[in-house]
Amino acid sequence: MRVSGMPVRELLTPQALGSLHEGCQVIGFDWQYLYVNDAVLVHAKKVREELLGRTMMECYPGIEETPMFESLRRSMEQRIDSTLVNEFAYPDGSKGWFELRFVPVPRGVCILSLDITALKRAAEDVERLEDQLRQSSHFEAVGRRAGQVAHDVINLLSVIAGLTELMSSDLPDGELKADIDEVRNTALSAVELTRQLSAGAQLRAQAAEDAE
Repeated sequence: MRVSGMPVRELLTPQALGSLHEGCQVIGFDWQYLYVNDAVLVHAKKVREELLGRTMMECYPGIEETPMFESLRRSMEQRIDSTLVNEFAYPDGSKGWFELRFVPVPRGVCILSLDITALKRAAEDVERLEDQLRQSSHFEAVGRRAGQVAHDVINLLSVIAGLTELMSSDLPDGELKADIDEVRNTALSAVELTRQLSAGAQLRAQAAEDAE
């Protein structure tokens, strides 16, 4: 790309690069840090003296085994541009996400880095909220279904209780009448228990929904 007949790379002076919010670092063919701007130091949580003149392997042991380094190696050897979203783990256990662009330059490869940690976490929050919404919908459906089943069971038990009451009223006192009365009492107890279970299930579903 050219601006007013001059390549953009020639317009980007060290002062301009240093003021970029996007990280800019130049890695030499021997994997040494040749240049880092202030944004890179913020991203890396390091001072300039910890990087310049040292190799990436010295600064980050094991980095040569990472997908990031593989992309860098490919750009270095094949002289091609490439991009990568990279997750970076800091020594304190925290993590950051960066969108990286590898651009071959005469002295090696320039790596442009954009901190997308906030965007990544926002996307994870959205995904988590969507999952909670799905669970909430599930609990709501379970509560409705439990209410429907309880309603049907109560109706059946009420019919049994009513019929046994009619039968008992036409029978003389005796063993048969006592058995039918026991069936009626059991049906009425089951009606009350079903109502309690239904109310409890609906309350738990509502509490789970409110908690989310």
